[in-house]
Amino acid sequence: MEPMFGRRTVLLLLAVLLLISIGLRYPLVEHERLQTDSYFIHGLAKSISDDGRAEWTLSPLSYFGYYPLSYPSGTPFVIAEVSSLTGASIEFSILLVDMLLSMLFCLGVFVMARSFVTQDRYVILATLFAILAPRFVDTTYWDASARGPMVVLIIITVFAFFRAAQMGQKNLRHLGLLLTLGCFVTHHMAILLVLFGIAYVVASFQVNFILPRITLRRRAWAAAFNGVVGLSILLVASRFYDQWKELAIMGTGETALFSSGPEAVVILLNVGVSYVHQMGFVILVALVGIPTILKESRLSATSLFLIALVLAFLPVLSRSIYISMLLTPFVAVTCVYWISKQFARPSRKKATAILVVLLAVGSVILPIWSVERWNGVTYVGGYTVEVDSQVFSDAAYLNVDYAGRYAVSNAKAAGAELAVASDAVFLGSGIQLLINGEITIDDVKANSSWTTSDFPTNLYSWFEYSGDPKVDYYVYLMMVQGIGFVVHQNDIGTETGRYLADHRNLLVVIDNDHPTSYVDGYSIHGSVFASELRSATWTSSFSGYQKQNEWSSYLIYSSGQTSYYLAQLPL
Repeated sequence: MEPMFGRRTVLLLLAVLLLISIGLRYPLVEHERLQTDSYFIHGLAKSISDDGRAEWTLSPLSYFGYYPLSYPSGTPFVIAEVSSLTGASIEFSILLVDMLLSMLFCLGVFVMARSFVTQDRYVILATLFAILAPRFVDTTYWDASARGPMVVLIIITVFAFFRAAQMGQKNLRHLGLLLTLGCFVTHHMAILLVLFGIAYVVASFQVNFILPRITLRRRAWAAAFNGVVGLSILLVASRFYDQWKELAIMGTGETALFSSGPEAVVILLNVGVSYVHQMGFVILVALVGIPTILKESRLSATSLFLIALVLAFLPVLSRSIYISMLLTPFVAVTCVYWISKQFARPSRKKATAILVVLLAVGSVILPIWSVERWNGVTYVGGYTVEVDSQVFSDAAYLNVDYAGRYAVSNAKAAGAELAVASDAVFLGSGIQLLINGEITIDDVKANSSWTTSDFPTNLYSWFEYSGDPKVDYYVYLMMVQGIGFVVHQNDIGTETGRYLADHRNLLVVIDNDHPTSYVDGYSIHGSVFASELRSATWTSSFSGYQKQNEWSSYLIYSSGQTSYYLAQLPL
């Protein structure tokens, strides 16, 4: 008879897991990380806090991000409200919210795991493996990304619906519906809840319709049924192989481990490595655990759900950045399910115990290694400059004489960070146009239309504003091609010129790590404009006629990390 944990022991171990969850997110540096996604949400929360309202909420659909120039607004509102209630800065409020998310995730996985695993010690083990998954730790490590709240809400929502189906409680269904609304207010990827529903339908269909009509070899029939379902899904998904390949390559990027061999095999192997990195080594054991489920003498909708869930997510597995976090608790449960079966066999107890120790050690090392690189990131606000015998950080200096001035940066991350840490107005497209007051409500309403994008690049549709200036594109072209581009006689050059005519005196922030480059979200390009700032001259050429022009630009501040130029554009 295997020993059982008492109630107090379980609560004590759960408390330890909660402390581990918080400890993993204790920052070793006093700043929010250099993440453009985080600074985007930070900026939205700052806008709510500063203006007393969300400037982008032009319609009820805006709260869900389905109206032009909007974004699912749950996370910015929560951060702004925490800041208001505690009196803490937006930056510190993000840290508090992440701490809370880590605890909610731990509790959510714990109660969810109890639906699949009966013994408390295995529930605790599954929860431990889940909370140590590197990707979720990384996403909630002083990071305002909406992915973290989305994952937590979806896990709790799935648990509510799952328990409602098992116990027939209407109150849990109502709670599930309310949580579903919260999921969609938090992130567009809440649409993936549909796949959880499909998985449960597939599992229930087998248990309630197919298996009762079979008297012999039920496990073989269940394996065959799931195999047919999986093959059918793969055949349908093969139509989108090109998009799947593109997303998979984008997800693995330069970290790809495999580079030679058949393309499909190389991509599949690299996606697998990506999942190991983001979920931990438990995924390798979970793969062995899947066929173990089918060997059970009594198959239930609960156990078959773990298999059906993998099948339902097959078409979108290339989006590992989201899928890994959503599937982590279920992968951990499947892993522990297999471990529990091995412990039940006396001959395998010792080897299984060693495996559990190795998994635990590996699970601790991965998230620590994953977040350690962020602790070494150079912080823009950490550099100082002395002005009139006063010492300022980069961000604070902007507020001395340049608060409210339009600004651009040659590095998106640096610009995004300075935008939330100062009162300078960094130019940007989309929702930033509303926050900066460059587009009115009437403009949006007069130029809105319904649009879609191909599956699986995006999994949803939305309203789009067709008349907005593509400011990010204007800045990119000016940075890469130089100031002469602004006055080129072509459609995009003229369009850019018209926009910048209202923003002639730009404060240009140059990241000293990339003094002659433009760094966007995904790549680095040579920057003619950054080089021109030093010489403050430009050449335009029209119909073979060249004329040298001078334009004003001068260095107003330089620190170890950034150099600021005030550029007077020749328009």
